[in-house]
Amino acid sequence: MTFKQQKTVRYSMLALCLALSLDALAAGDKVRLSNDEIRALGEDPQVGEFYRLSLDQNSVNADQSAPNGGAGVLYTSIAASEFRPRSNHAFFNVPFHAALLCQVGGTNSLAEAQLQLPQGATLQFLRIYASDLSDENLNVALVERCQPNTAAGNVTTTMLASVLTSGTPGRLTQSISFPAATTINNNLCIYSLRVQFANTANGCAAGLFLDKARVQWIE
Repeated sequence: MTFKQQKTVRYSMLALCLALSLDALAAGDKVRLSNDEIRALGEDPQVGEFYRLSLDQNSVNADQSAPNGGAGVLYTSIAASEFRPRSNHAFFNVPFHAALLCQVGGTNSLAEAQLQLPQGATLQFLRIYASDLSDENLNVALVERCQPNTAAGNVTTTMLASVLTSGTPGRLTQSISFPAATTINNNLCIYSLRVQFANTANGCAAGLFLDKARVQWIE
């Protein structure tokens, strides 16, 4: 089996843990994550609710056939150097042009950057620019975390979209589309981009670099 074939069949847990916001999904589309799946994401099953949706292969790189820009189409880009590691900060480095890498030897492969978008914005595409020289995969997800408006309550975490570098060794850019009617709700929710530098959350793989992430949206 070639290196590219090996990468194609190696899917990270995050790619299998895509989810949409509760408002945008029909009840039959939501799948609650198991405790093992939640722990694989580096999360604690006791601190909220977590959902996923199966990856839609037709949504990969769909922005290549979509209009580029135009009236009302806007972009927000985040440099990889803006991502904050969850722990093991000493293992994360910015070696060149604001790219972020994570060295082997730590116990954490996750870093996040908060995303600020206006209320009611409709998300269209998430595109990443990265390098993948590993037999493991880099994953970038847009995460939504919501709580009740004026009452105390647990956090509901939803992976709105997730881009996986599987099957694309070397320098790359890939995108995935958000489900229809995925909108920003700043009243109830916060949003962040999360990068995972390995197939699991408990340590980084060598040869994975993130340059930047770009979100396309409309008002």
